[in-house]
Amino acid sequence: MVTLILTASTKDLGYTAFQQGSGRIQSDKAMAQTVHATPVALDLGTALYPHDDDEPIVKTLTYKNEGTADDTFDLTASGKDPDGAATPEGMFAVSPAQLTVPAGGTAEATFTADTELEAPNGRYTGAVVATGEEQNVRTAFAVVREVELCMVEVEHLGRDGQSAEYFHTYVTELSSSTKGIDEYLLTENAHSTTLRLPVGEYTINSLVLRDRSDLSKGVDWLAQPKLVVDTEDVKVVLDARTAKPVDIKVPDADAKPPQAVMSYGVKVGKRVNSFGWQFPTYDNLNAAHVGPEVTDGSLSQTWDADFVSGDATQYALVYGGEVRRLADGFTRHPQRNELAHVDTGVGSTAPGRTGLITVLGSAEGGSTTVNSYAFARPVAAPSRQHLYLSTEGDAKWTLYLDLLGAPLPNGLQPTDASYWMFNKTFAAGKTHRTDFDKPSSAP
Repeated sequence: MVTLILTASTKDLGYTAFQQGSGRIQSDKAMAQTVHATPVALDLGTALYPHDDDEPIVKTLTYKNEGTADDTFDLTASGKDPDGAATPEGMFAVSPAQLTVPAGGTAEATFTADTELEAPNGRYTGAVVATGEEQNVRTAFAVVREVELCMVEVEHLGRDGQSAEYFHTYVTELSSSTKGIDEYLLTENAHSTTLRLPVGEYTINSLVLRDRSDLSKGVDWLAQPKLVVDTEDVKVVLDARTAKPVDIKVPDADAKPPQAVMSYGVKVGKRVNSFGWQFPTYDNLNAAHVGPEVTDGSLSQTWDADFVSGDATQYALVYGGEVRRLADGFTRHPQRNELAHVDTGVGSTAPGRTGLITVLGSAEGGSTTVNSYAFARPVAAPSRQHLYLSTEGDAKWTLYLDLLGAPLPNGLQPTDASYWMFNKTFAAGKTHRTDFDKPSSAP
């Protein structure tokens, strides 16, 4: 009862029902309020696209008079479109235009929403207002006139050409904003791999897996950078048979990969929409482009690989830049003379400490610069570390060293000191020496 009275007596502040509900509570009015309506608000749901066959949405409002005298009200219904403008005449209506609610009794009114009318798609809100001599009753309503949608079917095929047993697929809206981006996840457990999507541009970023519990059995990365959804239904086939091997190796048989990161970006306005995956290795991983080429200069791709050999040797490789299509497989086997050797001194003011070296690279291709995914590795301090860095694409490298202190009671190790070197270019086939935290000597 309290909620009904408080809601009935609210004041409209000019916002939508999604922002203010029925309006601002007026406690002074509520004290004298004797008439209220049920339901307290009208949720009219979603009118599905297309709208040329929409049926009117009809709801009943029941007004109850808790007082001792009859009350007569003038009833009106008005709303706002998605842009805040007044709705077309006849879209929302209430009858009768005047209603008398007997003392201690009830009376009914009929509210109708007609979403078949020519009007913008989106969210509509408003209120039915019963205006009386001594009191008013407000009932908020909302309805969604669904935007234009198309059916997008996504089919997944394995390396054998049969329906894939396992897959993990994101269908994501391409946007110049970071807010309100629609993203849909499809897996083998989905009820359907057909989506109803609003008109616009999307990207599809998919993994087809041989075995979800054991990625070493084979992973195929299939991506369509741009999918245009307009007025017709679309079918996208993600066929693992089109994918080719990703083969990135370094000239060191003992080197092991701690991470492998592959990604792409699609620029919309000033924002780059980035998508990708991180794996422990590129072994048994294939990749393929899906769909038409992207010819407007908005597409870029990055390949990032790190390897560690023993306690003192690390390889960091980054490749990529602007492309018209994503790579169908990718191969790089750089030799030592194609890499820059950075002989890095890790100093320490005391023996037996631990440092954390982080290597972050960038490379240029066309008009685009791509960045690697940072990889941090614990090293002994003091020690000398040998970093072998790719140089293709005018690669630039940023190196960080964090010297860690003694563990805290909670087990975490704080950073005692940090050192860095930003955006340095190193020549291939040469050794470059640098030292971090080299203790100074007194004269």
